Amino acid sequence: MNQGSNTPFVTLTPLGGMGEIGLNCQLWETEQGVVMIDCGLMFPSDEHLGVDVLIPNFDAVLAVRDKLCAIILTHGHEDHIGALPWLIPRLKGVPVYGSRFTLALVRHKLAEHNVEDFCPLHTVEAGSFLSVCGLCIHFSRSLIPFQKDLPWVLRVLWVKFYIVGILKSKPVH
Repeated sequence: MNQGSNTPFVTLTPLGGMGEIGLNCQLWETEQGVVMIDCGLMFPSDEHLGVDVLIPNFDAVLAVRDKLCAIILTHGHEDHIGALPWLIPRLKGVPVYGSRFTLALVRHKLAEHNVEDFCPLHTVEAGSFLSVCGLCIHFSRSLIPFQKDLPWVLRVLWVKFYIVGILKSKPVH
């Protein structure tokens, strides 16, 4: 992570979800702070006999916890929200943002682990904007009819990132 610089920058640190299904978790750092995108788990394969779930290594998150401004969730699948109960107690007070549907799933998950009061949950609506740590996030309407979550556009410096979570398509006949 870039330390001690006032020059605008963005550092993206994937903690999982790259080249695998599960453990989706990224840190986006700017000169103003850090935003975490997703906090997912992965279900074990046969070689993990006796293991219930795998979670990301949170050492990088804990190293920047004083600069962590928010956790933003793309959608409510376990591979994007499932590790929250293991991290939230260590980050008390960091706000979590997501769609109404995603946060309903998160509330249930946090209550199961008795950590539901450890962080504020903020619902974002389609068309809303969130400015945090120098990142401008625009939550758009879903183009996927069955999806109850919001794709969003993240603008940082001169670049736009289109974040949609999971997108599956079928051939059109």
